[in-house]
Amino acid sequence: MTTPSPARMTNKRASPGVAPLPVLLNKLGEVLTRQVALLIDMILPGASRVYRPVVLLSNTETASTNGSLWIRMPVDFLGLNYPSERVSAAPAWLGLLAHEFGHWLQPLNGMDEVAEELHVPHWFVNILLDIHCEALVAGLFPGLEAPLAATRGHIGRVMTNQYKSDLEKAESFLESLQIFTLYFRYCHKPTRSYGYHPPTPRGPAMGAKAAIAARVRSCAEAMGKIVDLPAEQLPVFLRRLVAQYPELILPAGEPTDVGGKEGDGQRQDSRDGGPAGISAGGMERGGTSTSSGGDILPTLRRMIGDNLPAVSASQAEKISCTSREIIEKAFGLFPPPIEAVRLANKLTVRFQTPKGKLSVPAPGRLDRIAALHQDPLPFRLELPGRFGGQPSPKLVLHVDHSGSMGTIKWSQALLAAQAIALAIRRVNGDVRVTLFEEDFHHLEDFSADILFCRKAGGLSMNSADGNDTSFTWLPVVWLKFPDHLHILLTDGEGNLPLLIPKRDRKRTFAIVIPDGRPDMIAPAVAKVVVVNDLARLPGVFAYLAPRTWVA
Repeated sequence: MTTPSPARMTNKRASPGVAPLPVLLNKLGEVLTRQVALLIDMILPGASRVYRPVVLLSNTETASTNGSLWIRMPVDFLGLNYPSERVSAAPAWLGLLAHEFGHWLQPLNGMDEVAEELHVPHWFVNILLDIHCEALVAGLFPGLEAPLAATRGHIGRVMTNQYKSDLEKAESFLESLQIFTLYFRYCHKPTRSYGYHPPTPRGPAMGAKAAIAARVRSCAEAMGKIVDLPAEQLPVFLRRLVAQYPELILPAGEPTDVGGKEGDGQRQDSRDGGPAGISAGGMERGGTSTSSGGDILPTLRRMIGDNLPAVSASQAEKISCTSREIIEKAFGLFPPPIEAVRLANKLTVRFQTPKGKLSVPAPGRLDRIAALHQDPLPFRLELPGRFGGQPSPKLVLHVDHSGSMGTIKWSQALLAAQAIALAIRRVNGDVRVTLFEEDFHHLEDFSADILFCRKAGGLSMNSADGNDTSFTWLPVVWLKFPDHLHILLTDGEGNLPLLIPKRDRKRTFAIVIPDGRPDMIAPAVAKVVVVNDLARLPGVFAYLAPRTWVA
């Protein structure tokens, strides 16, 4: 990762004889390793059983990876200390982890070869890879968009003044370009992987001559177009960009991995006695650790590549990151309608957890009936049955509020959701609710009260009049409620997430209100049922979610 490295940082490589990192860091590394395994399983279900890369916490200046077997994370990152600030710093560290994982989805060796052939700085190729990988990861894994933005925002807060000062001092094209692009990576719009998209402000003042500054801005804009390409075309893009801007080529004899500004105005050398390759993010190639994967590693990487959607980073980001999470307020709460109560009476049995008990003669509660029959031991002790420890049901209802639902389909979906929510509440279960269209809406804590109000924020509850349907927000809610079942009440038509984890699909079901498109929602759910008559709803739940699943 191309990130700044201020001189005041204390996370330098430990000298010989220094005590090893505490056991706590190894445990935290194991936690991050499990996070990477989850990301791999989202792309290729079950792959982490045979291929689990390791996440290491060490005294390095920033995160790095060899692109295959390990990700190295810093203990301190620009003033954030992971062991002591795990809660407040968690988003930034998860963003670093997601960033390094994104490099595994790119042709690092191909970019390395082109960079060596054309003799361009490694920091330049690193920035290109960073821009592309963060847009790609945010698109494939929408839940990681916020952590990535948190990482960029933290870097921007720390380094903005330094970038501006260094840019005023820079005179050459390459020096100015690096600081300028880092500024627009981290300081201008940190919610995006790269903030220099026209129309944009001119940016901070440059010390370079006007002609050089103009070329810098032109090249910076061209660099942003890398997100429009799929990963396998990145080496071709690099060749075209260098042909368009020959100023990127270093003078003959100047090393490509030494020199240039890394964001703090200081020249950076490889600190590990070897070339700082692109895929290593400024570190050595990993030494012997890169060979420990054996012959299975190339095959697994091809399998992961084959399971990735054939889209560019910008397409993935556009599909997955256009849905917004909107927290509404409920107005005009009302008691449950009679129709919903009647339907809930029939549904309740589907969510009840058996609570059988065993009564044995023993010191305990006086059994009056046994005493009347002159039982010599009229006391009974109740023991919990085998179902006594079963948890209450947990369910998230997602009700389609898009324009295609209209009034009739919406009223059916709303009535069904009200009945299901009432039934789960009766058995002390946990029910949460979202209303969705292109965005997804909910009350604070995803309260089910949204089903029993006249108006939720700007949403009318009398009819569905929202935008086009989209299901691309589902991964975000799956992540928020990993132990709940998810029920979609919809007409089925809409854009699906790019990646649908097998684990999440197995606990998601759809009730399609006709006329609808059950075939379109089917890839995202375990089971689909078309319901013409809500009186069939109890039987539908017997098929969708057996009692052993709900309880």
